[in-house]
Amino acid sequence: ISVIWPSGLHQTLTNQNVNQQLAIIESSVATLSGIAFYDANFNCTRDEGEQTISNMHITINETEHNIQTDANGAYTIPLSSNVYSIDGTNSSYWQNECPAEELTIIDEGNQYTVDVPFTPSVYGYDLAVSVVGLGWATNTAQSTTITYQNIGTMDAESTHLTVIYPEGVSIIDASIPWTYVDGQTYVWDLGIVPFGSSTTITLIDAVGNSPQPGDILRVTAAIHASGQDLAGHNNFAYFDREIIENTSPNTIRVLPRGEGSLGYIESDQELQYTIQFQNSGSQIARHLRIENTLPPNLDIQTFEIVAASNMYSYVITDERHLTIFFENINLTTAAISNLESQGVIMYKIRPIANANAGEAIENRATLYFDYESPIATNDVQNTLRGQFEGDETQVMLWPNPTNGIIHIGLNTSQIQFDDRPSLSRVEITDAKGQIVKSWTDVSAHQLDFNTLELRAGGYHVRIIGQDGTVHSGRFIVTNEKDK
Repeated sequence: ISVIWPSGLHQTLTNQNVNQQLAIIESSVATLSGIAFYDANFNCTRDEGEQTISNMHITINETEHNIQTDANGAYTIPLSSNVYSIDGTNSSYWQNECPAEELTIIDEGNQYTVDVPFTPSVYGYDLAVSVVGLGWATNTAQSTTITYQNIGTMDAESTHLTVIYPEGVSIIDASIPWTYVDGQTYVWDLGIVPFGSSTTITLIDAVGNSPQPGDILRVTAAIHASGQDLAGHNNFAYFDREIIENTSPNTIRVLPRGEGSLGYIESDQELQYTIQFQNSGSQIARHLRIENTLPPNLDIQTFEIVAASNMYSYVITDERHLTIFFENINLTTAAISNLESQGVIMYKIRPIANANAGEAIENRATLYFDYESPIATNDVQNTLRGQFEGDETQVMLWPNPTNGIIHIGLNTSQIQFDDRPSLSRVEITDAKGQIVKSWTDVSAHQLDFNTLELRAGGYHVRIIGQDGTVHSGRFIVTNEKDK
């Protein structure tokens, strides 16, 4: 029995008898914390005055946990009794050349400290900025989070941050006041931004009456300093926000939405998922865990968390299961403060290179606030646009070969989005010409069939469209039917 507690503790019980009611109590855990720091004298030990580094990745037992240090360069994680290896992950400009720290936890409930040293591999500053926010609804105050950081190895001087808001949206307040404003352009004179630092500005904003539900409005941000930046691509960021009827809590959104109700996109289109959460309970939420199994046709090698309203850590397993932990998030309740009870995290990812045309990319998440029942988000979907030649209607069978669900549909060379041909009748025949499965009056763009009913081998599909046209195709089943 494997239990994941709200604290993030993974607790496993083995050799349990069946047919019994079992009360499981969260075991005591040790707390591991530490600092990522610039090891200026290369002695693998943190000395007085050595600078902390934010947003560095710390790994526990290689890829088992991927923890990101907060704005103060600190990290914290609960661990049970075991032997652990704590190491720093090299970045573009920082490297960890010291041996991994070996830690044996015997006494649960104790506190352990492991500081992780880094040294520069490249010298210079690299400013980066990100934008993330909650959904916008007309005449409702919401918040936008601007995070700027210097991920390089030297201070940036004479730094300026510029944020441009769309027409119809105004900033009511900012956690760090802007220096001056010109129309919809807000500018902060930041001066020196130390290396390894990360700073968040929370903007309280409101939408007027002119934007309408369904409109997509863009907030842009740019950061620059004197001298040469090591990488200019991350000096600019934008966040497209949809005007919605109401700001429903605990949702997932995808941009681009794609065209048509099935959300057609190009096969190489980067997708941006935003998960919004809110504590609608009656008590402060101390911990939040988000579970999100990444769709099989997305490439986890391109996964990247872009921005978040709160500090987090995350794990991606070999089974493509993404878990995001918000430890000690301490979200107040919506009854006390609608704004302060909410948060958001955004990541981007691309489809796999060999994804088939017509494949649906369906995504959803589940949220766990402390010990409360899980909350499922809505589902979002995109569909990969096909790359066909000619004008004839194509039979779409994917995945092919298959050992489970196969999707059956028709499509034209131009893929007419919602005008995609509908199915009327579908027949599947085996190698002997015998009909093994058939459907009539389908009246849908797509038919999903579980091939576990079939023996391994090749099959022929005959499709009659709603317009009376007849089309055919073949697919291969790799599973063996149970006997």
